[in-house]
Amino acid sequence: MAKEKRKEDKPTEELLVLHEKWVHFAQRHIREIVVAAIAIVLVVAVWSGFSYYQKQKAEKAAVLLTQAIMTQDQNQRESLYQQIIKKYGGTPAALEARMALFEEYYSQKKFDKAFSELKQIESKARGDLKYFSFLGLGYVNEEQKKFPEAEADYMKAAKARIGLEKVAYWDLARVAELQNKTKEAINYYEELMALQPVGEKLTFIQVKLARLENKQGQKP
Repeated sequence: MAKEKRKEDKPTEELLVLHEKWVHFAQRHIREIVVAAIAIVLVVAVWSGFSYYQKQKAEKAAVLLTQAIMTQDQNQRESLYQQIIKKYGGTPAALEARMALFEEYYSQKKFDKAFSELKQIESKARGDLKYFSFLGLGYVNEEQKKFPEAEADYMKAAKARIGLEKVAYWDLARVAELQNKTKEAINYYEELMALQPVGEKLTFIQVKLARLENKQGQKP
């Protein structure tokens, strides 16, 4: 009987490990998550019609951005990104430069600076881009173990109801568990169940709910 139980537990543990790997992947690719939203916003801006002056400014900024990307020296590269932001603010290249700086700082574990750059993007963002930014801010806060702040950011992304809830509720459940907030974690996994997951995702949520509800039931 014990052997059968161990066999049943093995796939469950593999699912838990798989989910943790997915979390680490997502945290390493914050830039791609946010840039995907930026790209959509910028395409709309271009097609809606820049003035001649704006186009000239955008082109000059794009040239400098290309130069920055190709620069090998880290300090010089960061300096060029900062120059683009200062001289060509409001252009697509300036937004991309901020994201590039965010990536530079994040990879160096300079989380305060990384947070600052992403916060600047969030403060100027409109529409869906703002909610993508909240997701990124949540990851930076979580990396610094600022779990309440991360939870607040993820909640903003989830409540937007633009599709991000499919990611954000996973993040909310995770940070709730990290804070030993069992009841809240159960609520977040139930929100995920409401999104009608299938396959391994469904199995993972069912396993998590069973474990958390058992834990909740053991509390005095």
